[in-house]
Amino acid sequence: MRAMVESRNFLSLVLSALFGTALFYRIPFQDQNNLLQLVLIEKPYLFYGIKWAYIGMLFSTPYIGFSLVFSLASTSLLLGRRRQPSSASCRPTHPWQAATSCSS
Repeated sequence: MRAMVESRNFLSLVLSALFGTALFYRIPFQDQNNLLQLVLIEKPYLFYGIKWAYIGMLFSTPYIGFSLVFSLASTSLLLGRRRQPSSASCRPTHPWQAATSCSS
């Protein structure tokens, strides 16, 4: 479980690459849209900028989602564990409490 928590960034990257590739083939960029064809004729740099932004978001959005899910999952795993009290918690908070020791 600890290894999964430590490698959650790599796991998010791999899953988002797989998911982004599936989206790339499932929902391709609409090159044949009439408005986009007009943009391509008038300003090709804008058309290709829109196209690359679309493709970039196909891969970055799943990464953000998987990163969020794994971050919340690891946080809930870490918060769910109860830690044993350390000896540091037995230290007195004030000097006049030094006479009482932590015997339990």
